[in-house]
Amino acid sequence: MRAGLEAKAQLAAEAADEALEAVRRQQESDARALAEAAEEAKEKRIERVQQRAALRLGKRELSKGWQAWLDLFLERRRHTRMLAAASGRLARPALAAALAHWRADWQEELRAALEEGQQLLARDKASGPTLTPTLTPTLTPTLAPALAPTADPNPDPNPNSHQGEWAIPAREGDRAA
Repeated sequence: MRAGLEAKAQLAAEAADEALEAVRRQQESDARALAEAAEEAKEKRIERVQQRAALRLGKRELSKGWQAWLDLFLERRRHTRMLAAASGRLARPALAAALAHWRADWQEELRAALEEGQQLLARDKASGPTLTPTLTPTLTPTLAPALAPTADPNPDPNPNSHQGEWAIPAREGDRAA
């Protein structure tokens, strides 16, 4: 009986060892499959990154080629316009001279109007406030300082000091040598 029990225990131990071995083999197989799947996913990601890099390089080269062509095209167009303008001036010198004379007259009239406006503004500021005494008490405290005369009636006596896109060029007599 004891021998029978030992045989059964031996058989049960062998069956347990075989089951453990089967579980271990299954785990190893699963681990290998998981590692292979991870390696495949990594290779796919690397391949996709390489494809995107190749596309970007192609687009960059295309962009460089387009920009080179566009630069040449714009430069040729500029030269064509300059040549057309020069030929127009050579073909019609009287018209070019008349246009230059008109532009100088227009600038002079604009400058005179600006100087007259500056003189009127300075005269108005020098004469003091134009508000009547009856209206002064009704002004709000925020408007009164804005309407009060300043110490310097004309802070910028040179209206041409602001050299921007629309600045009026100085007269020939006013230019510094």
